[in-house]
Amino acid sequence: MNSLACLQCAFLATFIMWFGFADAADGRQAQIPHDQYMEAINLKDDHFVMQNILLYGLQVNEPGRSVEYYQQNASFFSMILLLSGVTPRHYYLLDEAGIDIIHAITSDDRPFSEQSLLADLVVLGTVTDLKPDDTLNDGFAYNATIEIEQMLKGAAPTDTVYIRQRSSAVRPGSGSQLNVGSNYLFLLSSGVYGYQSAGYRLNRRGEVDAVAPSLGEEETFVIYRLYPFRNGRLIPSTYTFDEVKSQLQVTDRIIHGK
Repeated sequence: MNSLACLQCAFLATFIMWFGFADAADGRQAQIPHDQYMEAINLKDDHFVMQNILLYGLQVNEPGRSVEYYQQNASFFSMILLLSGVTPRHYYLLDEAGIDIIHAITSDDRPFSEQSLLADLVVLGTVTDLKPDDTLNDGFAYNATIEIEQMLKGAAPTDTVYIRQRSSAVRPGSGSQLNVGSNYLFLLSSGVYGYQSAGYRLNRRGEVDAVAPSLGEEETFVIYRLYPFRNGRLIPSTYTFDEVKSQLQVTDRIIHGK
């Protein structure tokens, strides 16, 4: 289990690392409260139900924590799951298939069937372009173009998708970059892109039009996780690529009925 005092803080570290929450001006961009954002995109009821499911699960799996700990993490992860297309109904279907959402949000070591719950699109793809682009007024400064080779979870309207980043580095300040011409397994989120860009516009303009992601029709994403793909292998991964595909397909069938 995650040993940090706050699951949300630990998971936010991953979001900061991969999604780029960091703001150049103040170190972190203020974000819209989860419940307010869910209400704005007409997911208030599902958020309430999922939050209560997670609240109970966290209390069982992490006894002895504070009330604030349970409430904050249940709210945060309820939002992320719903933005990835995982509804309260899916929670129980996933559980029947042996896919543990509570483990997915509390463990540092998760199979791909669990990792993919926090991303609405998982693809094997090639970076064909990476260049500065701050014209979208979304708080991101770079745009990467990805040509999809295999769709492993979710759907996209074309074989090309776009990834928004704060900088050319995958992890700002780390020197880790996407390389044009290289292949990766991408775990991507259009929902979190919408959440972040809405927060940026709210901070800058004082208003924003927030809408729920149209999953399967979106073409712009942020990275949740990615794995370099070389010589038929994911790096690093203890699973073969066939095992990864099999895990992702199980999750995809449950979420999308495929």
